[in-house]
Amino acid sequence: NLKNILQPLKENIHTFKQEFENRFNRESEERISLNAQVKMMLDLNKTLSQQANNLTEALRGNVKQQGNWGEMILESILEYSGLQKNMQYFIQERNYNDDGKGIQPDVIVKYPNNRSIIIDSKVSLLHYERYCAPCEMEEQKLHLQQIVSSFKSHIDGLASKGYHTIKDAMENIIMFVPVEGAYITAMNADPQLWQYAYGKGILLISPSNLILALKLVKDMWQKDGIDKNAQTIAILAGNRRRESS
Repeated sequence: NLKNILQPLKENIHTFKQEFENRFNRESEERISLNAQVKMMLDLNKTLSQQANNLTEALRGNVKQQGNWGEMILESILEYSGLQKNMQYFIQERNYNDDGKGIQPDVIVKYPNNRSIIIDSKVSLLHYERYCAPCEMEEQKLHLQQIVSSFKSHIDGLASKGYHTIKDAMENIIMFVPVEGAYITAMNADPQLWQYAYGKGILLISPSNLILALKLVKDMWQKDGIDKNAQTIAILAGNRRRESS
């Protein structure tokens, strides 16, 4: 009788032991796999962080690369707007003012009425990057002042280039700021900055604002095409009436 009682208990203990060992082995494998995934994610994050730092250092330390990056953002927005390159907008097209001096703005956007507006990209990363980095309040205030000073320097430099003297160009030149955060930070720091630029014939514009502005230009071209098609149809209809009479 004792054997009959203990035998099932022995079997249950053996089963429990087997299940415990299997579960322990599975959990060990999962821990190893999880550790490997975490290590992989940490390595990937480290690589991406290093690449981001390298990009920041490259842009921050090289004014030419900063300019190229800003122009790339500007051209991407132009492509996104649906305007046709070399028909409705022109990249780095050389023009001449009334004195015969060569001028080469970043972008010229054409309007249907044979007018055009000049867009020039200006990037200010150094002071904005320092402003965003952890620092003391007084130091942050200094970086904020430097951001505004950098904007004004870009405005003055752009105003002196005489882009508005290009034939059929509108009087105001657009200064495109590809870093939305820098644009908003500068505007908040100096609410008179926009008026300062406007007084020199410069319109400050951020990526989100530029997208909307170019969408309006695209709509103007579409309306112009519809109007011309309507005129053509009206002329053809008038010719046919005269021929039939």
